Amino acid sequence: MKRLTWAGVLTTLALMAAPSVASAQIDQLIGFNAGGFFPLTESRRSNGDVLLTNLDTFSLDPAGPGDDIGRGLEAWRGGQFGGEYLLGLGDWVEAGVGISYYQRELPSQYRDFTNPDNSEIMQRTKLRIVPVTASARWFPTGRTTPVQAYVGAGVNFYKWKYTEDGNFIDFTNPNASPLPIFSGTFEDSGTTVGPVFLAGVRFPFSHNHFLVGGEYRYQWGTADLDPGQNFASNKLDLGGQTFVATFHVRF
Repeated sequence: MKRLTWAGVLTTLALMAAPSVASAQIDQLIGFNAGGFFPLTESRRSNGDVLLTNLDTFSLDPAGPGDDIGRGLEAWRGGQFGGEYLLGLGDWVEAGVGISYYQRELPSQYRDFTNPDNSEIMQRTKLRIVPVTASARWFPTGRTTPVQAYVGAGVNFYKWKYTEDGNFIDFTNPNASPLPIFSGTFEDSGTTVGPVFLAGVRFPFSHNHFLVGGEYRYQWGTADLDPGQNFASNKLDLGGQTFVATFHVRF
């Protein structure tokens, strides 16, 4: 039902463009963006999200052993960059497609267990999210004004990959002493779909042929992990907020 609601928003925006298209020339834009991705906070994440569940067992260690042990989901904040192609549909609406790239790899260690020599039991966890976005934007004051603010919505087609690699404890026999420690790599990848909301502002120069600005995005999406990999949970929340600087060329 939620996906149908967002599809209705996109359809409405496209219909709003129809009168403008009849009286204004269609133009095209190529855009590039770079900024940061901020995963959803604990209270907003899907139930059973693996990144959140892992915090019960592992301490994330972004800067290396002994530095800032115990950080939460904010450790997954990282850079994101991308590009897009936009089609101007008259004076008020744009529609287009784009692609972004985010990847973050973090070391971690067990909170309550160590090796027999008291050294830490270490792992590395990697998350990659590549959203391909189909979206539409509405410009309340028009696409040729000195300040071009807009809001929009769309659909993200996520290509994702999740990996845990390192040393792990075998808890299948809780009476074993000491508990067995083994090395392994556990990996899953796939695709899923989710909605995205966006808002931004652009400032044109050189006769509106070039535009610079900033954009905010809020995305949702949850992937199903392979139960055979024995992760701490079988869900991976891909939601988060993105803040990027933008640059577009109009032609």
